[in-house]
Amino acid sequence: MPYLIAQGGAVLWIVLALALLPTPWTQRGMLWPALGCYAVAFVSEKLDLDIFRWSGGIVSGHTVKHLLAAAAFYFILRMLQRQQPKTDQNR
Repeated sequence: MPYLIAQGGAVLWIVLALALLPTPWTQRGMLWPALGCYAVAFVSEKLDLDIFRWSGGIVSGHTVKHLLAAAAFYFILRMLQRQQPKTDQNR
């Protein structure tokens, strides 16, 4: 239960920060797909054995979790590579 609270609490804080806090940078929207990947990764971890069975023993939920975590980092990397200070032209 503490693990679930820590993980869920972190996601909640990220969502609130994205929705409510202003930023002087562009490309912040790239955090939404990263957060989505993280959420599906979390579920994949919980469904580890079920995913292994559903895939016919090809892939486990743990493997899917790691692939989705890598995808989340990809979105964050792309955001950091593309972001620029906001101006009146790119708001």
